[in-house]
Amino acid sequence: MKVFNKETTRTHRRLKAAYEDTFGKPISDRTWRRRLSEIKQFSDGFSVFRKDASQIVRQYAEIKRRYSNVLGKGKEHSKRMEAFNYFYSMDKSLELTGEQFINMLSKFMRVDSNMIPPSNFYYWFSKSDLQFNLKQYYKVRELSIVAYVASLWAINKHNQTVKNADPEANKLVK
Repeated sequence: MKVFNKETTRTHRRLKAAYEDTFGKPISDRTWRRRLSEIKQFSDGFSVFRKDASQIVRQYAEIKRRYSNVLGKGKEHSKRMEAFNYFYSMDKSLELTGEQFINMLSKFMRVDSNMIPPSNFYYWFSKSDLQFNLKQYYKVRELSIVAYVASLWAINKHNQTVKNADPEANKLVK
């Protein structure tokens, strides 16, 4: 069991208050500990003692508030967070067209963009409260949520490929 000194306790309370303020409602201490764990996945190298810890907590609370129905859990979550962070860490003033985003996303996911059914694009964007259009410009921060949603499809696609692999084709010939 961890023992916290007064400074650590104050820091945790301050960050929890920042989270609750941005999220819009209070959370229990148990939920706060889970959120801290999620924030550590959200932001590599996160520590409650970082100078920008409050800003990171507020960013995560805003994402959690707006997209809680999209954010997942489980073993795929960390892989999906990689896709999220890839776009979220870009220059926040950067805007991409739908087509540019799909090309970048498919390269990131290592999937040929022609293999992705077009209906998926519309689904991914709608889950992120956006409307898909190849020519429309989107802020990179908005697209990071789309990347998070889309990455589940890529994970499932890669798993499906592995499951469908013919074990006989991989045997060494004697």
